[in-house]
Amino acid sequence: MELTSGNNNVSELQGQRITDIDYAEAKEKWLTDLDWRLIHTAMTHSDFNGSPIWLAKKLNQALDKVTEALYGLISLGIVEIKDSKFQRTVDHYFLTSEEFGEDRIIAAYKDLTLQHLSKLTTGSQRGTSFYTLATTNESVTKCKSKIRDAVRELVEESKNTKDENFYTLSISINHVESGKEG
Repeated sequence: MELTSGNNNVSELQGQRITDIDYAEAKEKWLTDLDWRLIHTAMTHSDFNGSPIWLAKKLNQALDKVTEALYGLISLGIVEIKDSKFQRTVDHYFLTSEEFGEDRIIAAYKDLTLQHLSKLTTGSQRGTSFYTLATTNESVTKCKSKIRDAVRELVEESKNTKDENFYTLSISINHVESGKEG
């Protein structure tokens, strides 16, 4: 299907193969596919008009991938079709280690991190840092709280600005050894 204007919304999908994505499959895709998260985020853009074609063009994604994601996001209950337009129903969707198990969450985070890193390009607006350090558990706990606060502040500030671009943000702090001599 040729990507046209992106103004006809759900009717743009005539002739597209739309498969039902059940809730469990949609949760797995949300857990492991960064593009699903980007599509959900792109729906907050001030120019978004409810169109899957708009999303495909803006994110440089195939229309069938965007369509699959949108219907999967509907299965999750975080997107709906209203007045023939796709729209978000919630700002954030979280999965927990209780739902998948900690090992699965960690494996998915590794996958998402690789997808995030694959988006790094020369000349793009980015901030990259990598540190190793020796510190206490107490200092790490304080740092994690400050990071959460900084991310919340960025999210809130972003709501009040004209959006131009999309960003991925990956932050992790990992304990790598016990610190005991031996």
